Amino acid sequence: MSDINILSCLHIDTTMVQEAKVIDETQDSITYEVKTRKLDVVCPKCENPTSLIKDYATKTYSFYGIGQKTIIINFRQKRLKCKNCGHTFMEKNIFNRSSNYKLTKNILIEIVKQLKNTRSIKSIANDLGISETVVFKVLNGIKPKHGPIGKIVCVDEFARVHINGKLVLSAIIVNGETKELIDILPTRKLSQIQSFLYNLKPEERQKIRYLSIDMREPYKDAFNSVLSNITIVVDRFHFVRYITLALDKIRIRVMKTYSTESVQYYVLKKFRNYILKTDINDNIAYLKIYHNGWNCKMTEKKITDLMTSYSSDLKIAYDFLHSFMVSYKNWNYETAKIKLKQLIEFLNFHKEISELNDLGKLLTNRKTEIENSFLIVDGRTINNAICEGINRKIKSLKNISFGITNFNHLRNRVFLIYKNFDQNDVNSDNIN
Repeated sequence: MSDINILSCLHIDTTMVQEAKVIDETQDSITYEVKTRKLDVVCPKCENPTSLIKDYATKTYSFYGIGQKTIIINFRQKRLKCKNCGHTFMEKNIFNRSSNYKLTKNILIEIVKQLKNTRSIKSIANDLGISETVVFKVLNGIKPKHGPIGKIVCVDEFARVHINGKLVLSAIIVNGETKELIDILPTRKLSQIQSFLYNLKPEERQKIRYLSIDMREPYKDAFNSVLSNITIVVDRFHFVRYITLALDKIRIRVMKTYSTESVQYYVLKKFRNYILKTDINDNIAYLKIYHNGWNCKMTEKKITDLMTSYSSDLKIAYDFLHSFMVSYKNWNYETAKIKLKQLIEFLNFHKEISELNDLGKLLTNRKTEIENSFLIVDGRTINNAICEGINRKIKSLKNISFGITNFNHLRNRVFLIYKNFDQNDVNSDNIN
């Protein structure tokens, strides 16, 4: 391959190149000297063509990620002089089209590629031999648009940043059909959700038929206020979570009635996870030591029986709610209606137990939306699993960055990770 053709691998327009020759080579790098062809260029002052060369200015550019060696380009850029008006000016720079700072196409593409990974800005800058400011400028230059709207929309929130001691929660919106990221909103407020919906095109809003959310009311209100004939679905994970939370609150209340030195307190605290498990092991071959002072071992089933024996409230709640959590995965839409009705009747019957009373009120208000989580749409049920996956990625991104306070930086990073940007379409002309 000729030296000129090598430049095409660096995303350089070689049609103007006259010569590209190797002037130095080391174990780690290759240095090329590049000249452009002698052509008539229009004077920017009087607009008359000229090809008179006054002198040269050598500019150096480094290209990373090409093979095993760093490629260094010494570009001999011509300074031209107009024959008509005497004005001097530089020829077009084929390596750097931005006048703000030196950023080659190759480096720009490599920065975007690295930003798509879960890495900190500092580590990206160090690896590419550039400043963090340049990486941030590239990040700011990316202008993502919201993703495609589908029949199913999933909404969830994530903790973004603390401002003045208060935690700011942002909303994430995902296409439930294609699993594509639609958008990330600065806050989860009702007005923010409504503004997003009103900014959609009418034909995009008309596509939305199902909304998957957690138990939060403003999401439901925002979509109902803008869209008609939409089916609200409460993600199953969230309403089951409230059931386990109610059961755990009863355990904590019972535990606090005993002395911290007592066996009861120890058992309720040590084995708290067993009372929330759906797959309790009763195999005598799988035994657990539950107290050093007792010379015996017990199965998980016997430990939970011991825990529920400490309180009638815990016994009542555990027996019914545990059977519910074990069986709900096998329900269909019609079965769910019957079982949820029985669950709410049970909670209302035992409303003297404050935790069950609160749970009963919550499930009564969300009964229809919970039933809808068992609907089959396009061969499957609707859930927020994809949102939870993106939230975990955001959390990892925040952790390696020690927090991201700038919302636009966070939004752009997440869009880069989850959207297929064409790196060749990204250029330094967009970056300010």
